[in-house]
Amino acid sequence: MQKRWRGKKKKKKKKKKKKKKKKKKKKKKKKKKKKKKKKKKKKRRRKKKKKKKKKKKKKKNKKKRRCLEYESSSRNSRRQEARRGEAGGRKGYFMDFETTRKSSYLENYTNVDLRLISSGVGMAMVLISFMVCLYYNVIVMYGMYYLLVSIVYMDGDLPWSKCGNSWNTDYCLTERPDLSNFTEEQKINVTLKRMDMNCVDKILAEDNMTMLSVNFTYNYTQTALSSCDETVLPSEEYFTNFVLRLNEVESLEDLGGVSIKLVFMLGVAWLVLFYSLRRGVETSGKLIYFLATFPYFVLVALLVRGVTLEGYMKGIEFYIIPEWEKLKDVNVWREAATQIFFSLGPAFGTLITMASYNPFKHNCYRDAILVAIINCSTSIFGGFVIFSMLGYMATVTNQAVQDVTSSGPGLVFVVYPEGIARMPVSGIWAFLFFFMLIALGLDSQFAMFETVISALVDEFPKKLRKNRVIFTFVCHLVGFLFGIPMATYGGMWVLTLMSNYSANYGLIFTCLCELIAINYVYGNTNFCEDIELMLGFKPNLYWKATWMVITPVAILVMLVVSGIQYEPVVYNGYEFEAWVEGIGFIMVGLPVLLIFCGAIYKVIQIGGIRAAMKPDPLWGPAHEEHRVGTKYATIRTTSQDNLTMSEVGELNSSQSVGGIANPAASTTSLNITSSGKLEDGVESNNKTGF
Repeated sequence: MQKRWRGKKKKKKKKKKKKKKKKKKKKKKKKKKKKKKKKKKKKRRRKKKKKKKKKKKKKKNKKKRRCLEYESSSRNSRRQEARRGEAGGRKGYFMDFETTRKSSYLENYTNVDLRLISSGVGMAMVLISFMVCLYYNVIVMYGMYYLLVSIVYMDGDLPWSKCGNSWNTDYCLTERPDLSNFTEEQKINVTLKRMDMNCVDKILAEDNMTMLSVNFTYNYTQTALSSCDETVLPSEEYFTNFVLRLNEVESLEDLGGVSIKLVFMLGVAWLVLFYSLRRGVETSGKLIYFLATFPYFVLVALLVRGVTLEGYMKGIEFYIIPEWEKLKDVNVWREAATQIFFSLGPAFGTLITMASYNPFKHNCYRDAILVAIINCSTSIFGGFVIFSMLGYMATVTNQAVQDVTSSGPGLVFVVYPEGIARMPVSGIWAFLFFFMLIALGLDSQFAMFETVISALVDEFPKKLRKNRVIFTFVCHLVGFLFGIPMATYGGMWVLTLMSNYSANYGLIFTCLCELIAINYVYGNTNFCEDIELMLGFKPNLYWKATWMVITPVAILVMLVVSGIQYEPVVYNGYEFEAWVEGIGFIMVGLPVLLIFCGAIYKVIQIGGIRAAMKPDPLWGPAHEEHRVGTKYATIRTTSQDNLTMSEVGELNSSQSVGGIANPAASTTSLNITSSGKLEDGVESNNKTGF
């Protein structure tokens, strides 16, 4: 019995020990869990602190880059009104950069704008940039669609490389037959097979001829009947009949249905743009480094491949050898000017927006010349890339180079893809080409749409600056909705309408108004003094002559003559109706209307044309250390918000050449002698130098 009792005791002790061990283990586990939780909490706190610090840094950077929200509820910042001045090409670059840098630092204490009669020019720029962004993103959408198709068909033939698909017609032809060994009769028969016979009969009836006539020769079919030739490349039918489905609509009166695949890709294009611009230059600036350099690598690769193709010299000779008689056509000059505006960006407001981030003493003179030279060199280099491929296409299809060439979307989505489809490993080359196209499109979009957003945020800082991301999303959503008509079956006609009218005559006229504003309203002398303040030297006679005389006269002559020689817009044989052209003229007139409305508003607001023709007396560099010389007044930061519009008007009327003398009674000290020193009895701010 005793043994049993002792055995039970031992068992109980063992159980107790086990329980104690389990409890200890549980306690240890709990302690470990608590420690882990504490560590996690500490990590979270550290992360939160880091995030807060980053946010604070971002806010500080934003404050440095943009105007601070003003305490005075009666006046908002109007920085974009103060940014004026550009001509064309290099002249426009230089004027834009310099004018903007002077006015970009308004965040410290100068609560004023340039307040000139030309304030509507800035609004016109913003409107033009917005309209161009609408159809630019549609081109990016096409590029994204072709990029996806290139990836899907990477291992095989591209879908636009051959005829015989469901979207192809009987007129589809991969290459024209070589007729050198054919008889005259055989040449005529082969040529007539690919012609519209109704069209042939009409032309023959007009010329009083028949096919049995003695004068009916092969040369006649090649010249008089060339308009009846309906043969098309497989890439053209793929783009027109499958991607666009343009063959299913007849006119702009009925745009047909909405292409779901294109609307989806359009949404992707706008989402990519929003993600890149959600925080302005902070996000887009990082992407620019890649988007601006990557196309050069692709262009070099395409040129190396192009010069190894058969017949490339035909295209290069066509590109290099000039046709001097074309210089007599004013439309050629107008198109060249439009191309310069699109490539360099004057009159869009993009240079104004981007230059506003530069330091006050930054050498924009050097930047303007370098960018203009690089842009021109890139355009010439790109011409060799394009025309080497066109020479190959002309050789393969047995056509002349001028018959292969096309403009606008036809070159990008028909001719060049056709050439790529005939190359080995066509999927890879197509991927590189369309990726380059997307990069170039987004690069342009970043600057233009940032101009639109920044202009509105600067105009209404109290409401929009805090909610910039949400406002940016709303702007992109509006752009997407406006772009849906260009994603319909007849969307290409809408795109053609916008590309021909939204930024053509209106853009050139805006540039002319800007030249007049900066050189004759603000004053070329004032502008040159501003440049000297920033760069340390004044522009020479060449710049003054081009800004004041040569460029304005050239633009004016171009506008008048091209208006006289105006021709209706045509796309693939479809001539736009009168009411469609009316919509186009409305797009041309809207920026012009804004310019005149802005001028009228300023005259009414300030009270007189003379007052509206003069800059605000407080206008100038925002930082005190930059307000050097007799031209600028000392500004007391403590009292400037109390300055009313009537007091500013009195100050403006008292402005003289030597400075600002005898201002109206106000709380701001502005009394300056001709020597640049403050008169006796007037308190001076030692921080502000003259």
